[in-house]
Amino acid sequence: MNANMKAAVRRMPVMLALIAVCAAANSGAFADDRIIKIKQMVRSADVDLSQPEGGRRVYARLTAAARTVCGPRVGLEPVQNFDRCVDKALSNAVRSAHQPQVTLVYLESHTLQQAALSGIAVPSG
Repeated sequence: MNANMKAAVRRMPVMLALIAVCAAANSGAFADDRIIKIKQMVRSADVDLSQPEGGRRVYARLTAAARTVCGPRVGLEPVQNFDRCVDKALSNAVRSAHQPQVTLVYLESHTLQQAALSGIAVPSG
């Protein structure tokens, strides 16, 4: 693979991860009997997602974002189960990102069965 192709492959997943994380890292909170979706952008353009360290950095950012979106908000009822909300938001973000290095970090604290139940594709090899 030539240098231009490698750079394009590295950049393309970053763009997909940004779009997917925006759509997936959310939680429902109630305000006057309405469900409110809270989303947070997670930046990954400055990370090389082809490397393990890049996967760890993005996973840490996704975890922080999941804790933020599931946390208390002024004028909204808190989520009933904070830990479950964080895990669901994080699983959705990992699944939507389609980044093998991020998935490998996820698998350090989750089982293959949990990944499968969340629809996360597990890297082979």
